[in-house]
Parts: sequence; structure tokens; C-alpha cells
Amino acid sequence: MLDFGWQELFIIGILAIIVIGPKDLPRVLKTVMQWVRKVRRMAREFQSGVDEMVREAELDDIRQDLKKISSTGDLKKTISDTIDPTGELDSIRKDMDRTAKDATRDDGKDAEEEESPFKNKSGDELRALIEKEKQKKAMLEAEEERTRVEAEAAQKKEQAEALKTEDAPDASQPAEKATAKDETPEATKEKQPS
Repeated sequence: MLDFGWQELFIIGILAIIVIGPKDLPRVLKTVMQWVRKVRRMAREFQSGVDEMVREAELDDIRQDLKKISSTGDLKKTISDTIDPTGELDSIRKDMDRTAKDATRDDGKDAEEEESPFKNKSGDELRALIEKEKQKKAMLEAEEERTRVEAEAAQKKEQAEALKTEDAPDASQPAEKATAKDETPEATKEKQPS
């Protein structure tokens, strides 16, 4: 780009005054500014046109992606791949459907009497593990509470000891000596020998 500093602009201004003259300089500056405005307007229009083409191209890409996905087979496949990429949920669904068919089939056996191959033994184990985890968590919380209470008690004990040491009189000072606020002018006169 064109990069003009103050020195270059100063030299151009002096040359313009010498070549054009001070009388015609305002008219020339007005014409130059009109040309600069036209160039800027054209640049803005060009930039907006390029931006519009980019937006249209992006919209076309999005439309093509939507058309590709909207076909029935692709849509189901895309959703199933997004939700269950490993196919584990599909196998669980099939097992549940098979269990439901076995439970509702009417071949003379009661559905409750028939033992299901999918009896959730691991579910019972899972419930037991969850209960153990809850107990561990409760024990940890109780231990944390006990530790916190002990820390608070130790802190209070330290504060009480600190107060005792501050309130205890020094052995080097006599006990009868009054503090500055206890002494009144009459008391000091009485203590002084006349």
C-alpha cells in the first residue's frame, strides 16, 4: 500500500503550492477529494460484491449438504452414526425387543415363571456398589467434619492461650503500679511527697 509519512506529505504540499499556486489550490484539493471518494466507493462496492459471492457459495455448499443428508437412507444412517457410532445401543435395543417378545408370547407359560436370560444380575451388583460408594462418601464427609471441628477447637485453644499470655502481669513490674488511665491528677498529688 501507499505509505505516506508527514515528511512526504509536507513535500507534496510545498510542490503543490509551487506548481498549482495558492489561488487554484482549494479547487484542485476539492477535485482530488472527489476522486478519492469515488475510488473508496468503488472499493466498497467491489468488497461487498465479493462478500456476497462468498455468502452465496457458502449457502450453496450448505444446501448441497442438506440435500445429501435429507435422502431417507442417509438421514437415518447419519443420525444413528452420530448417536451410536459403535452400534452398542442397537444391540441393546434388539435384546430388549427379544426379551419383550419372549415375555408377551403366549405358549402356555406365565411370563413371570419364565426366567429371562437378561436377568439383571449386574444391576444388583451395581446397586450394591452404589450403596458402598454412598457409605464411603458419608464416612469421608464425617471425617472431614471431624477434622474441621478439631481444627476449630485447636484454633480457639490457641487464641485463649494467647489472650492469657497478654493478660498475665509481668513479674518485673510491681502489681501496685497503676496504669496511665487509672491515675488522676488528685492521685498523683497524693503520691508525691510535699
